[in-house]
Amino acid sequence: MDSVGGSRQGKKGGIGLERDWRFAIETFVTDTVVTILIPKEDRGTLDHPRLYARVVDQPHPGRYQLQTEHGILDRLYPTGVLNRVPNPELVGMSLLFSYTYIYLYLYLF
Repeated sequence: MDSVGGSRQGKKGGIGLERDWRFAIETFVTDTVVTILIPKEDRGTLDHPRLYARVVDQPHPGRYQLQTEHGILDRLYPTGVLNRVPNPELVGMSLLFSYTYIYLYLYLF
């Protein structure tokens, strides 16, 4: 072994590993049906881990305002936490235009 940590050196001989960060960032248009993950502490044992929602608006780049069947969520959700539903017709829920805002709070005990 010629150098210390030779297996951890990147292509150019640096200390860290070279990473390729080129990937496609998915964007959503209005009326796209997506799912978001519900944290374990906010759902029951028999509840589904994901919540279906519809994209209402994009006030900031990469942040989306979502509407569920119960109303519009008060937070903006980033692209990384949203999953596109491939067949929104099979979801079987009606996302009507209700402008009731739902406030989600995280309580730390």
